[in-house]
Amino acid sequence: MNSARPTFGEFVTAARRHLTAAAAQPPSVTPGRDAGEQAAALARLSAVLMHYTSDLTRTINELPDEHLPGLGPWDRAALRAYDALTSASRALAQDDRTDRAVESVSSPAARSLHAAASSLAAGRDLRQGHFTTEPSGARLYRSGWSPAITSPSVSRALLTEVASLASQAGAAGRNLVSKPPGDLRADGTRSRLSIACYWLSQPETFVWATERAESSGGNGRDVLRAVPENVMPVRRAPDSARSVDDLCAAVMTTAERARAAAWEAASAGPTSPAICSLSWYRIAAASTVTSHHCHLLYMALAQRTAAGQDGELRDILARAASQADRAREYWLEPAREFRDIATDIQNYVSPAAAEAGDLALWTGRLAHADPDWTLSLGPGQPVRSAPDLAPRLADVPGVVAAVHEASDALGALATANLGQARQAVHGRRLLVATRSLPEKYDIPLRYCEPPEPYSYSASLIACCHDTAQKAAQVADRGSEIAVRVGAPSRTLVALRAAARELPESRPVC
Repeated sequence: MNSARPTFGEFVTAARRHLTAAAAQPPSVTPGRDAGEQAAALARLSAVLMHYTSDLTRTINELPDEHLPGLGPWDRAALRAYDALTSASRALAQDDRTDRAVESVSSPAARSLHAAASSLAAGRDLRQGHFTTEPSGARLYRSGWSPAITSPSVSRALLTEVASLASQAGAAGRNLVSKPPGDLRADGTRSRLSIACYWLSQPETFVWATERAESSGGNGRDVLRAVPENVMPVRRAPDSARSVDDLCAAVMTTAERARAAAWEAASAGPTSPAICSLSWYRIAAASTVTSHHCHLLYMALAQRTAAGQDGELRDILARAASQADRAREYWLEPAREFRDIATDIQNYVSPAAAEAGDLALWTGRLAHADPDWTLSLGPGQPVRSAPDLAPRLADVPGVVAAVHEASDALGALATANLGQARQAVHGRRLLVATRSLPEKYDIPLRYCEPPEPYSYSASLIACCHDTAQKAAQVADRGSEIAVRVGAPSRTLVALRAAARELPESRPVC
């Protein structure tokens, strides 16, 4: 996935770099002061790591005794890791003084430990940004990443990462403990450091034992490290890309924006003013165009790989092109359907509809030879040649990633339309065009409540459902191709796989 937003992995990498720097510091020249500063920094770091494990599970003391035998090995490891990190924090509690300003710390090792704690705290905030908490305390999803973040494979990857970081922090702490004592104050602090370092080393032991009993499985670590900040990527201006590489980047950024907008649209309740038939129509119309562009791009890639004598990949790409073309026909159906229905709110253009239009524009510029191609020019323009699209075989994965991300976004938009259509039916907000009614209905309005609501709503839902299924099939084929060619969008494949680990009936909390 392509994004300029910071990711969780970047904060973990920074934390590891700071921990390595802390362990490499020379012996202290002021033992009493430095030992206190180092203990306070390690106390802060231990507390941050403890909070990570508290996000994964509750402590053993909070669970009823009758529930403990039913815990899986990874649940038990998370609970034991939490308790170990809690013990490490308590061992250094008296050194974690809130009146000690980090800016005033003089020990280089302590500064590095504080920097590691700050990086990990920022990483935790990044993850927490994908959730919101109700007044009742229930935790709700806020993005399409949320289900994957709470999946078993990603949760296990997080526990493994935290255990490894704790072990590295413990090693840095032991390095500090091993320095020659300088005074009695330093000796007392070193004793507490030694106890804390023991507890910091324990989570990794628990994880190792659990991994031998039950593999963590999946691509959880890849998904975990790719989790981005939950903010909308910056919209690409129409004239900001000319080369194929820039166009691919623009397609992927717009696809990401479209998925985020689709998530918000799918979350709308029955009474939401964001439910509007005009937006549905614009999404369907734009997605019809984008599906055609995906067809053209897959065809060009098939020609390029045929020239490279990869017949198997050529056949896969050709089948994907046919599926995209078939999806275009399916998108046409709801586009026609939406012309004869309306909602009680009729003139609202949703962010999802706007992003769908941008996606059609960018995929069109990638698929057509004219760098200034616009939607008004239509489909009859010369298409980009296969050698121009991918001059080298090494360029194929980048284009595959763009088409894969675009098709995945279409799947999200189709799902959002289906969800909103169901909400509109549930909220009795559907209207129909009076011209579509039998002649016996003489109604002097452009739209009215349907005389037979079930027949109209059933037709609408069935049409949206079929489109969502077909769009999902095209996205799945894109995932298959992305994995086969090693496209940059492989993270998206892992994200979808992690989200599927959770049963649909699982409560969002």
